[in-house]
Amino acid sequence: MRLRFSVPLFFFCCVFVHGVFAGPFPPPGMSLPEYWGEEHVWWDGRATFHGEVVRPACTLAMEDAWQIIDMGETPVRDLQNGFSGPERKFSLRLRNCEFNSQGGNLFSDSRIRVTFDGVRGETPDKFNLSGQAKGINLQIADARGNIARAGKVMPAIPLTGNEEALDYTLRIVRNGKKLEAGNYFAVLGFRVDYE
Repeated sequence: MRLRFSVPLFFFCCVFVHGVFAGPFPPPGMSLPEYWGEEHVWWDGRATFHGEVVRPACTLAMEDAWQIIDMGETPVRDLQNGFSGPERKFSLRLRNCEFNSQGGNLFSDSRIRVTFDGVRGETPDKFNLSGQAKGINLQIADARGNIARAGKVMPAIPLTGNEEALDYTLRIVRNGKKLEAGNYFAVLGFRVDYE
């Protein structure tokens, strides 16, 4: 899994101290020996500070960074009678996000883009599976029905707050080749970019 966020978090601070001789101190009628320098000379000073407040990047919930999703057992006959087999839901949960707000809960220019990486299946909208099973690929769809393509950025998802769940569905689909029983697995990576 790779996370790439375009808003870095940093704090820059510089201090400038400037000393100016302000004449004898204390002024007439005042006695403050604890503020006197050598030979009863008083120094007037000034410190200038500069900084910047920035919006930090979101964090991914650690339990979502490395997920193992068990697709279960599927009889060959279930796949012979249709295009797709079992489905499983999974989520990527973002936390501690800070985005531009135009009042209320409207985050007008805050969007997430997710890219799934893996070996392409028989068609661009499928991912290859390894193992003994034949005739099947893996497909990923987001909550709006958009299908992931290997290495391609999915449509942007507008965000509504500082915590966001990105919900997806994994499904086993036929790839047009002869079905053969056996185990299967795939390792997919994902990248989350926010704007």
